[in-house]
Amino acid sequence: MEGIRAAVPTVVLLALLVGTTIELCFGVIPTEYGSSTSGIVLQVITLLLFAMVLGCFLTAAYRSSLTRDVVEQSLGERQPLISDRRAFITVKRSTGAARWCSKCNAPKPDRCHHCRQCGACVLRMDHHCPWVMHRCIGLRNHKAFFLLLVYGAIYCVYSAVVVGAAVTRAINSGEQAYISWITLFFISIVLGLVVWPFVGFHLYLILRNRTTLEYIEGMSHVQRRGNTRFNTLKTLLNEANSESRFRDHQRASVTQD
Repeated sequence: MEGIRAAVPTVVLLALLVGTTIELCFGVIPTEYGSSTSGIVLQVITLLLFAMVLGCFLTAAYRSSLTRDVVEQSLGERQPLISDRRAFITVKRSTGAARWCSKCNAPKPDRCHHCRQCGACVLRMDHHCPWVMHRCIGLRNHKAFFLLLVYGAIYCVYSAVVVGAAVTRAINSGEQAYISWITLFFISIVLGLVVWPFVGFHLYLILRNRTTLEYIEGMSHVQRRGNTRFNTLKTLLNEANSESRFRDHQRASVTQD
């Protein structure tokens, strides 16, 4: 029963995504534009937005940011890694000592948090998201999650504009608008009003080089060294740089041992 309850947010999200795409591609657009060039272009745009949203969702859901998973992958790879020090941040105890997770019985790297739902430490943990298959958003899937919000917000606006134009034309011409169209229009408006503030909030955190947990906790013991907002955003959008710093640290530790 607990597993079914946990899966409800993900099922609802995917149902809205798939249902919106089906209604647009096989309902609104063919009815309004037929097989014209405009209709074909709108269908292609709809499928592209659907693919981008779904791709980011799957990446955020299946790309793990758990410390143990990243360590195993980094130790198994042999290609040279490039270190990027543009966004170097350290988090220590009040005494200056390195942190240790008593639950995992392992060191806690910088900006690492222990997730009670996942039962493991998460690198640069942002939050635990019930909408993305109850996965933790962290170092390796934060980019995919942020793009999921951006593409989802754009999809909401696109859907509201296309469906709204169809409903307006039907009302002005005296025709009866489909109930499914009106429902989809209001759902797109509501979801857009919900998602766009999240996009702005996470963009604000990215520019300040903060995660959601760090924003909530205040993180007075975080030390920032020579990092600009532009480099922070650029570092997040280039995840290989962020991962390389952690992998370099782990390989150095193994070499010393």
